[in-house]
Amino acid sequence: MRGQTLRASDRSLAFMAKLGFDKQLNDDLRTRLTGAFRNQGSAANGTLYSGDRAGSCYYYVLENTASTEAANFTSGMINPGITDKVNAVMVNPFVKFRGGNRHA
Repeated sequence: MRGQTLRASDRSLAFMAKLGFDKQLNDDLRTRLTGAFRNQGSAANGTLYSGDRAGSCYYYVLENTASTEAANFTSGMINPGITDKVNAVMVNPFVKFRGGNRHA
């Protein structure tokens, strides 16, 4: 991911909010619900969904034997093509029942 500072007028501030709730309901049951929201009204080239931060784990699995790294560098990646305005929501539920750190 290349951080360009050219054309600053093509960008706007990004806002992010996070919220979470965690509760140990009894000795056996713990629950947690967290969420995040991100908003950016304008970006020169948004890479929230298209940036390759870790690389594809499935190189060329859907390609034929004539594929090349140059022609198929995004093989295995999902790219929705969002490059300018972004609103993103993430929700993470968690339930732990009789696991992990139980004490007798």
